[in-house]
Amino acid sequence: MATKNIRKRRSLVKINFSLPVVLVNRSNKHISAQVLEPVTKKTIYSVNSYSMEGTKTEKSVKVGEIVAKFLKDKNFDKAVFYRNGLIYEGRVSALANSIRENNIQI
Repeated sequence: MATKNIRKRRSLVKINFSLPVVLVNRSNKHISAQVLEPVTKKTIYSVNSYSMEGTKTEKSVKVGEIVAKFLKDKNFDKAVFYRNGLIYEGRVSALANSIRENNIQI
């Protein structure tokens, strides 16, 4: 547990807040993503997979598409992807890839 907290603290320092931040949280069943505003560092959008149907990976792809659509509507072409200390594989990478496929550079 201590190593996970250390990884979170180290990666939090490296976040560049000149761009919006896509923050990912994952549980055993669901995945959620938040978009943080670059100036005030407050949540401006949040989406989760609680009411979605499909496999866990399919839910992650849907969440990524919704986040990408929101970023496009707000005229953001780039964003920072913060995985919250999670390993970049499986559902986390599926969410990131779906954001990239919708022309948002992360």
